[in-house]
Amino acid sequence: MKAILSSILSITTAFLASLCCIFPLVLAALPAGLGFKIAQYRWHLLGLSFLILGYGYYDQFLRKCSCDRKKLIINRTLLIISTLLLVGISVYMLIQEM
Repeated sequence: MKAILSSILSITTAFLASLCCIFPLVLAALPAGLGFKIAQYRWHLLGLSFLILGYGYYDQFLRKCSCDRKKLIINRTLLIISTLLLVGISVYMLIQEM
């Protein structure tokens, strides 16, 4: 359960970090100025995403789990998908900065 929560939190913070680059239409629908406020904290939110994802890896691979095999595979798959999404968003944001 903690791995699922960790994956959801890391995706959510990565989404918030990339709002100013990936979703300009969403920002147009939000109140004026909110996009600029989020843009100021983009790299902080991205760092928070990686920290949350790191905790997810710690929880899945370093701690003993009494979960059944099927649940363990689902949790690890979600964690890997979250990692790929976060790395993809990070690379996209770096390319946009250049």
